[in-house]
Amino acid sequence: MDTNLAASQCTYDRIIITAETTPYTTGHANIFRFDTEYGLSRAQAKRVSDHYPVFALFTLAPDAYRDDPDSGCYIQSTRCP
Repeated sequence: MDTNLAASQCTYDRIIITAETTPYTTGHANIFRFDTEYGLSRAQAKRVSDHYPVFALFTLAPDAYRDDPDSGCYIQSTRCP
């Protein structure tokens, strides 16, 4: 995924998952393209940041999430997949 407004198509921003956090991952991660969401031009967006925010969803109860992903035991933004 391209995570910045630079001319390259490189991924510079990452979320690192460790062995300790693996049970809490949900598999949902993405980037928030604030320029598209708010109708900003490239120049306006670069004044905010030249990087898009990255996000991932984590569960607070790994066993409950694994058994029922729709259980609501995770925090979800309205912009998440």
